[in-house]
Amino acid sequence: MRRAPTAMGLAYATSNRDACHLRANPNGHDFGFTEIAGKAKVVKASQDFIAAIETCERIWNLEREFNLAAGPSMKDDTLTKRLLTEPAASGTGKGLV
Repeated sequence: MRRAPTAMGLAYATSNRDACHLRANPNGHDFGFTEIAGKAKVVKASQDFIAAIETCERIWNLEREFNLAAGPSMKDDTLTKRLLTEPAASGTGKGLV
């Protein structure tokens, strides 16, 4: 009898750093479908998505590092005094600061 999470098994087998559960997340497909057909496509899409997230974080951090080197500092990571002290006069945020 074969084990049910075949997509995760494929993800472990094809991970670029051994059997890593952080490089793909096809579990939703495994829990919903036990047939093997289509699992490779699900695993590839999951691996690509996880890689994109890691890449996006690197881009964000590099942009942040560049901006900080150009002069602004963490003390600039705030909103204007008006937004921090004056409650909204109307709309869904009426009365909120």
